[in-house]
Amino acid sequence: AAAVLGEAVDGTVVQEVAGLTDDAACTALAEALACGLLREDDKGQVTFRHVLPGRAVYEAIPAVERRRLHLRAGDVLERLTPPPVLQLTRHFRAANDGRRWATYAEQAAEVAVASGDHGSATVLLHDLLTGADLPLDDQVRLARKLALAAMFRRDSIDDLHSRIVRILRGLVDGGRLAPHQDGELRSALGLLLAQQGELEAARAELELAVPNLDHRPAEAARAMAYLGIPFIGHRPGSVHLRWLRRVAQLDTSALPPAERLGLTVDRAGGLLLLGDETGWAVAAQIPTTAETAEERRQVVRGHLNVGTAAVRWGLYPQARSRLLTALELAEADGHLRVRAKIQVALAQLDWYT
Repeated sequence: AAAVLGEAVDGTVVQEVAGLTDDAACTALAEALACGLLREDDKGQVTFRHVLPGRAVYEAIPAVERRRLHLRAGDVLERLTPPPVLQLTRHFRAANDGRRWATYAEQAAEVAVASGDHGSATVLLHDLLTGADLPLDDQVRLARKLALAAMFRRDSIDDLHSRIVRILRGLVDGGRLAPHQDGELRSALGLLLAQQGELEAARAELELAVPNLDHRPAEAARAMAYLGIPFIGHRPGSVHLRWLRRVAQLDTSALPPAERLGLTVDRAGGLLLLGDETGWAVAAQIPTTAETAEERRQVVRGHLNVGTAAVRWGLYPQARSRLLTALELAEADGHLRVRAKIQVALAQLDWYT
């Protein structure tokens, strides 16, 4: 039972998972502690003294028994307040309880996103979508959350990113989605393709998505803003400007602060790359810091984009100020992918100056 639980827990939890009476559990725990196999901390929590013996015990448990113990561990931990969602995700997954695995994996991903850990959320949701047999509506909802987490994670574009693109592609090409579901997933797919450098494919998906996003104004605005960036597909500047003006006409007052800030960042970068002077007034709305992790991520992205544009405009002191602000925030929050882009931009600026 201790091996299946895998971490320090109260002795009564081990007892319940093991299915022992009070007397039997007391004797067994005393033996395990006395011989040094388990240890107890000052809070009365027990775990293996070393990881390797715990792993050896775990691997020696027959698969059927292991699933039964994982299910019992989930049942026991589910009664705690608040429930330990990450542990519950692991136990119900190992117990092959797909319904409860999905419930707690989604909750654990939401907790990770709220703390700015999009990487962990991405792994949790990817494993769920590829490992569990879920109804289509659940697949669509989770795939959308997966795509958003993948967009914002700090890691480099990698094989996991490509696998997520394939998941979304399989859903939109399956012919089973309602129009609003198709719009949501095509929008997410387009943004992931843009990150992956497949810009013409990204443009095609985003243009298909916009008409089906009336129910999600934030996503519609985000798709339009991306279509306004002159790197997204081969279109005249006038087409990109038209998309950016559509974003400016939207009422975004009801959107969360981070999403409003993200749209400001997209508009500023797009306008400046198109040589439009009004972009500087939009760029002036980007703050130098923010309270939440998601808002700080948008601030970093904003100063990087404006700094890069300022290099193109020949405004080198402003470019350096913006890029150094972005670098300081990116390093403080550990955004490795963005930090690399900022360093490249600073190297280009050094060349020009």
